[in-house]
Amino acid sequence: MRGKTNYWASLILFLVSLFFCLPGLRAEGNSLAKIYRHGRIVLKPEMIIDSSSLPPGVFFVGVASISFDSLGNLYFLDFRDNNIKKFDSAGKFLKIIGQKGQGPGDFSSPVSFDVVKDRIFVWDMGNRRLCALTLEGEAATNRDISGLSGRPRKLRALPGGDLVVETEKIHFDDPKKPQDVFLELLSPDLQLKRVIYSQPVWREKYIRTEQFGLTNLPQPFSPDIHWDISPDGRIIIGFAANYEFGIYNSQGNLFLSVKHPFKPVKITEKDKKKHFETMTFFDGKAIRRGVPDVIIKNTEFPEYKPAYSSLMVDGAGNILVHPFIEEEAKQKLVFDAFSPEGKFISRVELIEPEIDIFDRETRWQGNSVWIRKIEPDGTTKFTRYRIEPCVQEEK
Repeated sequence: MRGKTNYWASLILFLVSLFFCLPGLRAEGNSLAKIYRHGRIVLKPEMIIDSSSLPPGVFFVGVASISFDSLGNLYFLDFRDNNIKKFDSAGKFLKIIGQKGQGPGDFSSPVSFDVVKDRIFVWDMGNRRLCALTLEGEAATNRDISGLSGRPRKLRALPGGDLVVETEKIHFDDPKKPQDVFLELLSPDLQLKRVIYSQPVWREKYIRTEQFGLTNLPQPFSPDIHWDISPDGRIIIGFAANYEFGIYNSQGNLFLSVKHPFKPVKITEKDKKKHFETMTFFDGKAIRRGVPDVIIKNTEFPEYKPAYSSLMVDGAGNILVHPFIEEEAKQKLVFDAFSPEGKFISRVELIEPEIDIFDRETRWQGNSVWIRKIEPDGTTKFTRYRIEPCVQEEK
């Protein structure tokens, strides 16, 4: 009953805010920074890509992420269907790239990718390799992950063709050690050039239990590494133990550190309860919702939340940071905007209660943003939105 009450309360607040707030009719031509200075923004849908955008017999099975080429063609990585679905800039389906397998151009659970120049780069988890393909899907080159500092988790391409790959090393031989996370710079032919950044992070802790053997414990509210790449090739990297981030050039050299004041937010009993409610576990027969007592007893919460939960760069190079705030109702709707040079622009409120602009698969395309939404039936929809200022209605 409480869930329904919260839903209707959010809807009423949204409708009330629309009554007092109109999308800026003169927004076209405004830079994103100018729009952020209004302090409140709205998102206007421009295009939707979902299963209805596909021809008969072709389906989105498990769309993980989206990328684009220089012509505006759209590429959707479908990790469960083991392929990439390609559309033109108007949203017309063009072709399927790849299939399940182990041969050149084949995939097995591909989980991260990006497109730059004339190449598609893919982290093919099941085959334990990084792949490069042409924009038509022909295999160009691949490499196994030996020689990297850890197992890849995410990759992004720089405009010049190099790659930044996030890797993680887990110390199974010493569960008391945190994970070591690295950001590694690779050449377009997938050769390691250098490690840009490294940081130990407590994402998981491992314990041995009589019931489950070696078990991983997700570490709630542990500070993590957040990073993204700007359109001009700068690399923004932050570790959320404090409100700070670094701006690196395309060679991976730090040239500016940014610090911003913040008030640490205490972790509440409600936060702890919510952490466990979202977890599932395998009992040997099936995946079940909930948490065994042994996990609850061995989970430790810090006193405060990290400075922020996410960081990304918009299509104009502005740096957007998602801070933890005390107002729970606005947590998902508020972010801080910084210029490409790291100068604070404004705290911004999004007037859209049901849109998560900081979803991990959000991607910017110029002054528009693609945001993923997983529907109740499990299907995925990507919507491209135009950012507009929320302008107070004149009385």
